Amino acid sequence: MLVIDQSNKPIMKREKWIDILRGIAILAVVIDHLFVLYPQFRINLLWKHMYFSIAWFVFLSGYTSVLSAQKSKIWTFPKSYFLYYAKRFTILIPYFSASLLIFLWENNFRLPQLVWSEFWHKLLYFSSQPTYYFVNLICQLYLVFPLLFHLLKISKTRWEKIILSLTVLILAFIILPFKAPSWPFSPPGRIFGGVYFAAFFLGMLLAQKAIILNKFTSILSGFSFAIFEFYFIYAQGNFLSVAPDFLLIGWSISLLLVAKVFWDKFKTAKWPILFPLSILGKHTLSIYLFHFFILGYALQYKFTNHFIQFIVIFFSALSIPIIPGMIYGKLITTYKIFHKKALN
Repeated sequence: MLVIDQSNKPIMKREKWIDILRGIAILAVVIDHLFVLYPQFRINLLWKHMYFSIAWFVFLSGYTSVLSAQKSKIWTFPKSYFLYYAKRFTILIPYFSASLLIFLWENNFRLPQLVWSEFWHKLLYFSSQPTYYFVNLICQLYLVFPLLFHLLKISKTRWEKIILSLTVLILAFIILPFKAPSWPFSPPGRIFGGVYFAAFFLGMLLAQKAIILNKFTSILSGFSFAIFEFYFIYAQGNFLSVAPDFLLIGWSISLLLVAKVFWDKFKTAKWPILFPLSILGKHTLSIYLFHFFILGYALQYKFTNHFIQFIVIFFSALSIPIIPGMIYGKLITTYKIFHKKALN
């Protein structure tokens, strides 16, 4: 949502529903990986219901990328492209910091004995943690976003938008998954995320209001999710695989749209659960970067022999990473203040 400050400059007001859905998604990520590492506590159907998380993150990244780009009244090459890159690729700063901290911790901070070539290899291949493939994935989507946004802006008629959308969907579901070489960050990974490319573009379409959540599309989203969910339960989630496909994207995005419709209808409700979800949503990146390390560390030292310990580890994986997230946020805020004073 755009508002105007006293200097008549447009500024972006944070949309609360995005933080809420990100909070739900990061909760699903942690639960998913908790069940992977601690199968003795796993509930299979619940575990597979957590697979929507990455598609949600990708969709919401497409949505927020459009909101960010819309701050500029004029979108031109190369200035607008590089301004977008300068903002979005700051994700590499916390990624580098988390990778370095984990590398030092795993080597007991013994600086003279560190093999720095190992660190740089893991950093460049996004392999310091098994979950870091997502940083590679989202950076690829950020890389292609300015071109997609430019094409959307010059697509004035409905048919032009339909042709562009069909082209992206064909790329995502047919060409990229089967023709692109495997990317080095994970076995199911494909260049531009394969089918995740479609989820990213759908998020852009919603932000551009090329997709409008009116009564018809809301019912359609609910009906689509009901069909996917019926098949999901009937097949015990077995149609989902490590490599994402149409079924996973369709199920995940229809669920997200249902959640968005639900939020629009009840956004004034004062539910206690919304506050912790919004906190998780604001610190999603930090939680994502550190949670798997915390879960693995507890597994290494056998801290989860009992269910109570299991729950403690779960909440630790959610809460401890918020601390570096808050520190990073404070540093960024301080930098912006000093930078603004320097310009004045």
